[in-house]
Amino acid sequence: IVEDAKAFNNAILSEELYQSASDPNTIAQRITWASLEAAKAAFAASENFPNMARAMELMTEQIVFDHFYER
Repeated sequence: IVEDAKAFNNAILSEELYQSASDPNTIAQRITWASLEAAKAAFAASENFPNMARAMELMTEQIVFDHFYER
């Protein structure tokens, strides 16, 4: 999906993937965007991304989704 988002608006500055130390089936992805507006635009369009359907099939639970400002 990150590659789809990059193709959509090329606003991803960096992305990191983490695996839980206590549950290997839990992962977290941190994406740093050029702007909150670009992140929201990509999220709004994401249901049409080529890889979104497959990603949703693999997810059993979405624990947290939010936007944060870097300090």
